[in-house]
Amino acid sequence: SIKDKKIIAIPIELTITSLWYRNDPKKGESSKARLKYIGPDSCELGTYDLDINLETNSRFRTRVLIPNLPIKGSGWYFFIMEEKNKNKWVEVARVPHEVVIEKTCHK
Repeated sequence: SIKDKKIIAIPIELTITSLWYRNDPKKGESSKARLKYIGPDSCELGTYDLDINLETNSRFRTRVLIPNLPIKGSGWYFFIMEEKNKNKWVEVARVPHEVVIEKTCHK
């Protein structure tokens, strides 16, 4: 099962970007967000905390640099963006990607 497999890091550099905007264009606000990376067995493989500052600008862009992509085997993985709303984390976006590992034999 996947739970028995070790985590390996694929040497691929990714930047996950998100764009935030005010609910009310005339009213400044701020919030907390986090990006989670989830494996096929629902195991959390990484978390990145973010501060969202919309006090002076109506839009705010975040960038999370991921230097290596951790994997535990074949399956569906998810980048999940959450925002803290009244002391509760709420999912606001989910980006899936599939990892397929095939064994090859060269004769």
